[in-house]
Amino acid sequence: MTAAIMTLSLLILGIEIIAHAGFPSSVQSSESHGSQQQQDLVPLAPSPSHCGSSVEEAKQLGCLFDELSFAWQPPACYDGETIGEFLAAGSWEFFADEDSTEPVPHDQLALTAEPVHVTFRFHVAHCMFLRRQMVRLLRRGAAMDSHIGAYKHTVHCGKTMLNKAGRGNDRYTTAPILYPVCKPLQDWRS
Repeated sequence: MTAAIMTLSLLILGIEIIAHAGFPSSVQSSESHGSQQQQDLVPLAPSPSHCGSSVEEAKQLGCLFDELSFAWQPPACYDGETIGEFLAAGSWEFFADEDSTEPVPHDQLALTAEPVHVTFRFHVAHCMFLRRQMVRLLRRGAAMDSHIGAYKHTVHCGKTMLNKAGRGNDRYTTAPILYPVCKPLQDWRS
């Protein structure tokens, strides 16, 4: 267990160093995937770059709901692959109240205006899969949203993953619906 925590900590540290050093203007993969590598690239001028501030605006702008980040994302920042893996990793439950008496059906998450309550296990998985998503977008040179790109969220996730208290199904975590900005990697330098 200690080795796993150390490995995870080193991985997070490496990602934070890359984030602070700046992103290369073009990311090259050492793997040879031929035409698949070209298909993985996301245009660097996402449109729209935001999803407004309500469910209605997000839908009108053609945004997609991301269950991993609890965020409405422009298509350029929507990572269906990682989101699918995250959803398959657990039978996640969502509640409107801290006492877990009012379940929120999965198909209603995108429509809720109020934060939902999730388990600590969900919170840790959210953080782990966001790290996976960040590595993938860096390798692809894809656009990044302001939620995953926020350094304070990276620090928060590191602390959450290393926290030993509250493990299990405690529903102490609230997850608000977000409307992050989506920008090309090179725009995050400034």
